[in-house]
Amino acid sequence: MKLTAIILFALCLHVSATGFSQNITLSVENTTIPKVLKEIRKQTGYSFFYKTALLRDVPRVNLSVKNATLRQILDQCFQNIPVE
Repeated sequence: MKLTAIILFALCLHVSATGFSQNITLSVENTTIPKVLKEIRKQTGYSFFYKTALLRDVPRVNLSVKNATLRQILDQCFQNIPVE
């Protein structure tokens, strides 16, 4: 009985974690980072807080991703940019 309860609990946790992961499809060319973050917010509901002055001089980005995670997209956006 205890083993069954543990297996059911583990299964529920796995289903819950899978439900929170979201894949994002995004294709932009020569776009600012704030516009990319706005598009991510539209698709995921995540809000981003940043100082506009920090991203003012950041070069524009080109992205074309399909079913990527948020982490993958942000890594591509901030590649070669000293922002963490």
